[in-house]
Amino acid sequence: MFRDRPLTWLFVIATVVVDVVMAATDKGSGTSVARLGFVIGQLAALAIWSVRGEIHRLGRVSCLIVVVGSIAFLIEVSSESADVWVAFYAGYVFVIALATLLGNLVWRTFEGNKSESSSKQWKIPLIEFFGWTTVVAIICFGARHMDFGFLIQGDSLLIVTALLTVPVSTALLIRHDLRDLRAVSAFVIVLAAIISAVYLSQNNKSGAIAIFVQTVYLSLWLAVLGMDKVKADVRTMHESLQEVTPPASQPKLFNPQD
Repeated sequence: MFRDRPLTWLFVIATVVVDVVMAATDKGSGTSVARLGFVIGQLAALAIWSVRGEIHRLGRVSCLIVVVGSIAFLIEVSSESADVWVAFYAGYVFVIALATLLGNLVWRTFEGNKSESSSKQWKIPLIEFFGWTTVVAIICFGARHMDFGFLIQGDSLLIVTALLTVPVSTALLIRHDLRDLRAVSAFVIVLAAIISAVYLSQNNKSGAIAIFVQTVYLSLWLAVLGMDKVKADVRTMHESLQEVTPPASQPKLFNPQD
């Protein structure tokens, strides 16, 4: 697994290390906002991966739930508003995953791909069905500790919308990795980041830091995915050429009796 995507795994390891360091050295509001941008950036990347990843869908969703729960209960455990953070993180990844599903639907509609496998993707084996019931049970248990009342307080809904603008735009406009980025898509994403940063700056002077860190993290993650994909394609092509090309025959010494 590490051999197939080494850069992605190194990026994940670096993310975990930075999480631990920032959680241990959070001493000021600027650091706190930067940590928020870093956390929501990685949650956005994980939400997109949970829809477009290559491993089994149950495994992807399980990873998403474990990471969201770990961040909410381990990083924010000392906060008196832990239930609010759980609700925010859960709603945040849900909206991004929903936007990613919508983006996939749009891309498939434009391409007109109706493969035979897509018609069977909703057929769930019995073992997988029991796995999904476990996932739903965990989500229901976590929902008991969620407080969405913050959305009706002041400008909280607009602030959450601003934090969602960049990842939702990324999920809709970029299909796989940074190689899919076009001029129009880049302009829309940058414009969304600027508008969100300006709006958050009006409420909190350091609010733009969260948008900047979030955007940088998503960009680096998409770039790493693209580099790993290029390496995998080159390796696959090289292996295919080795299978097609017949091995060179060994040279034989001249035998005068032949």
